[in-house]
Amino acid sequence: MKKYLLLILCTITLGLSSCEKEVLVPNSSNRTILVDIFPNDWRTDDNGFTYYKVINVPENTANFNDIGHIAVSMSFEDVDVYEGLPQVYGNVSYRFTTEPGYVTIHLNNPAGNSIRVTQPTFESTAKITLIDSQLIN
Repeated sequence: MKKYLLLILCTITLGLSSCEKEVLVPNSSNRTILVDIFPNDWRTDDNGFTYYKVINVPENTANFNDIGHIAVSMSFEDVDVYEGLPQVYGNVSYRFTTEPGYVTIHLNNPAGNSIRVTQPTFESTAKITLIDSQLIN
């Protein structure tokens, strides 16, 4: 009796261990937008303590802004290299915020907003990636 029970348990163990978990990944609908930023595109409202560049992103609807995800990278002086934001480059802190219809890149001194920052003098490219997501309640 013990032999039969052991044989049945071994058969079940082998049968279950051969099961393979299958993960189905739907087609991605992520989108990437490339935006060239020229030195004269940066704006300041506080005499150079902070700079910003507002980028029109109509795909960032109110619903997407709540549920989706946006990642921003920038090329600095090397157009072939993108670095994710937030980032400190050349003693300037780069970060971004999102709101429906827009992505804004902000520059300030990493030591704080009470120190003026140098406006970039080089052309750069912002890579904005919109990553679709599904809200789980």
